[in-house]
Amino acid sequence: MADDQESTLPFVGAEPARPASPGVALTVLAHPDPERVGERLRVARPTAVSRVDGRFGCPSAAGPGRPLDTRWLSRTPLEFTPRADGAVAVRADPARIRLVADGQPVDGQRAFSADAVARSIGLVINGAVALLLHRTRGSESTGRFPALVGDGDAMCALRTRIALAGPSPLPVLVRGETGTGKELVARALHAASDRAGRPFVAVNLGAIPPELAASTLFGHEPGAFSGAGRGRPGAFRAAEGGTLFLDEVGEAPGAVQTALLRVLEVAEIQPVGRARPVPVDARVIAATDADLDAAVAAGGFRAALLERLGALELRTPPLRDRPEDVGRLLYHFLAAGPGAERLRSARQPEELWPPAAIVARLATLDWPRNVRQLRNIAHEMATFSTGHPFRPGPKLADLLAPAQPGPPPDAPEHPDPRRPRPKGPDPETLSTGDLRRLLAEHRWRISAVARALGLSQGGMYGLLRRHAIPIARDLDRYAFQRALSAAGGDLRLMAEQLEMSVRALTLRRRQLGLAPDD
Repeated sequence: MADDQESTLPFVGAEPARPASPGVALTVLAHPDPERVGERLRVARPTAVSRVDGRFGCPSAAGPGRPLDTRWLSRTPLEFTPRADGAVAVRADPARIRLVADGQPVDGQRAFSADAVARSIGLVINGAVALLLHRTRGSESTGRFPALVGDGDAMCALRTRIALAGPSPLPVLVRGETGTGKELVARALHAASDRAGRPFVAVNLGAIPPELAASTLFGHEPGAFSGAGRGRPGAFRAAEGGTLFLDEVGEAPGAVQTALLRVLEVAEIQPVGRARPVPVDARVIAATDADLDAAVAAGGFRAALLERLGALELRTPPLRDRPEDVGRLLYHFLAAGPGAERLRSARQPEELWPPAAIVARLATLDWPRNVRQLRNIAHEMATFSTGHPFRPGPKLADLLAPAQPGPPPDAPEHPDPRRPRPKGPDPETLSTGDLRRLLAEHRWRISAVARALGLSQGGMYGLLRRHAIPIARDLDRYAFQRALSAAGGDLRLMAEQLEMSVRALTLRRRQLGLAPDD
């Protein structure tokens, strides 16, 4: 889902959803013709892919599809053979096809395990086309929202729920990690409702001082407080007949939570300084990346308000759960920027922009800040990566930096005190890639890295924040449970996947009140 795209989201009808069936697919991540990016081919049986073989098509459009059809591919096909155990075998003629899988050349034939396919595999053919080999349920959505970019299973499911929830008058709570486009979902809900022609008003409660929150939402009368020379209608009355979007609703002060609950129950507000309440008609859509359930348990958020706001609930998927959409999103952002003309200017495969190998690698990353982070990478590419050969800017270089192996499992946590420790690097000059490598060398023990850098614990956390490296305390209850489930309940595997220490995750589980078998 694209973040910070156009401000209006037209709702282009609704269609019956086609039945979903699990399987394997190839999705185009990069192609000399940018219009081909995002097209998909189901691999339900032995399938040939070449310049003239394999019918790739848009998942949301009917039609037979078409081959990849670029002069830089051979007519000799790649052959993909799915196996009953979920693995996929790939065969390529090395004399005519240069195939690279997850950065490693494939010489002749290779079988990818079911687990590898489930994690998704980036493939690059002759340096010209990048494909993603991945699992798919073959989902198709019942609604189309042009600004919600991507046709992966997660996005199709989200668009279907938006099409169903949009016409309802009930409040909606949109949950999701930062950077996943929660406001875009709110705008799509507004576009799919009978309020689409009325105002859409957005308020970020996290950006309003607590003492001004009530006035901002409910308005105030002239002279209601010091400095209130003029009255103000407030966000609810500004959204009359339309939709009020409350972003970062978990930041609402306690008094405002009480007032919001009353609005949702009796559809009236109490402007500051006014004796009588005022009726209002605005549908409320709220959003948060916070764990409101934990906030309720801790007494920081009202349970009744959470129930009211969550009459309907949608979750925005993190980008790591929709790798098949990375190519579409990247090209979408590049096409809207200053480098748009370069997308079609290549005369040789090595002049392709962006390089197919770079796009394939991006599709396999975790993206801790989600679509917003990918958008920033696209902006950096359009600004700094203008020549041949392709030279990544600093953010992209840090993302692509290879992880260095850590110490063996039986290495001691603390160095031998009898052996002098060499002077560590200067924390102020560390790149994000260097810091990640240092963390990996110490098996993601933050205290050990702090000692190596000569930093206090607080200074170390500040350094991690500056480099946007997530830590265990960033995980809310939902994110923790999801990551643990993805690791099959194995905390050590979860630690490897998240690049965090087992000790930190164990402590975070205790803080969240999760039993070992939760």
